[in-house]
Amino acid sequence: MTAPFEVLAEPPRAVDEWLASYRLLWESRLDDLERHLDTMPDEGEAP
Repeated sequence: MTAPFEVLAEPPRAVDEWLASYRLLWESRLDDLERHLDTMPDEGEAP
């Protein structure tokens, strides 16, 4: 018995293109957060 549909493992191109702008936004914001956290002393360290 075969399934009446086929599932492709790759994301649909339109969705991938739509998400691309959000990826750029979040990568930038997460990079900013990382830089900010790098300026903070680690827990247990003197300031």
